[in-house]
Amino acid sequence: GKDRLSDYAEKGITEKTDIYSIGATFYKLMTGFKPSLDFYSIKPLEMLSVGCSREFIRIIDKCMQINPDDRYENIEELIDELGNLQSW
Repeated sequence: GKDRLSDYAEKGITEKTDIYSIGATFYKLMTGFKPSLDFYSIKPLEMLSVGCSREFIRIIDKCMQINPDDRYENIEELIDELGNLQSW
């Protein structure tokens, strides 16, 4: 079946769960919309006029990947990426 965030919930809370939450918070701040638990119904930031850089959108997208293995390895890696942003 389709991948849903809830399918990964049984793995428990991990650092990568927190990374998803950070991405979801940025998503909400940029769009005004809370991301759905159904991953495939989340509107990509590229399709919305959010007024932030492509690099920042890429970071948010990576944080919100459905498969935790596709997210940042740890919070330090995410912080480094955010620190290297030329513009938000």
